[in-house]
Amino acid sequence: ATTRMIDWARQNGCEVRGHTLVWPSFRRSPERLAALRGSPDKLREEIRKHIADVVTANKGKIRAWDVMNEPTTNFEFMQLLGEAEPAEWFKQAHEIDPSAQMFLNENQILAGTKLRSLELHLDKLLKYGAPLGGIGIQGHLGVGTAAPQQILEIFDRLSRYNVPLSITELDVVSDNQEEQAMYLRDVLTAAFSHPAVDSVTFWGFWDGRH
Repeated sequence: ATTRMIDWARQNGCEVRGHTLVWPSFRRSPERLAALRGSPDKLREEIRKHIADVVTANKGKIRAWDVMNEPTTNFEFMQLLGEAEPAEWFKQAHEIDPSAQMFLNENQILAGTKLRSLELHLDKLLKYGAPLGGIGIQGHLGVGTAAPQQILEIFDRLSRYNVPLSITELDVVSDNQEEQAMYLRDVLTAAFSHPAVDSVTFWGFWDGRH
């Protein structure tokens, strides 16, 4: 079903974002991995096999991969495999499909809550030679989460990494549709006005299934 969706999207002029290759905790991964808590070498092997299978199967079809997702609150794999391991995931995915951008994706960035943590994870990736292709900023927002000026300042701060910034999971939660629309307008205006931002992806596309 996923393959059919990807092919349909591309045939109809849509670029596809891959989310996510590694969500680095046991609670966010298939249950079968829980048995590997005490076997780091086997866990490492399973993760790398997963990356190889998924990226190879979709080679040339995916514009960008969220290689690692939400490491601030999902870090068990790094505790077991070492802080250098995520860079190996990036290297592996990039080697298989060098045409795709390789992203670190994190939430609560525009609110500023996890901004410093994101920077620390980015610094570790670069320290260990990861081919970082972009920074994913999720964007699950309430009305007024951050003023446009604050959003622009965050974009400015992250632009020092010299890779594209993407809002990857944009939605604005509000029961007031007028306020929701006004704030969505402000966020989109800020994003499209900043030269470091290369894409905005909505987390859902209609309210009935979102």
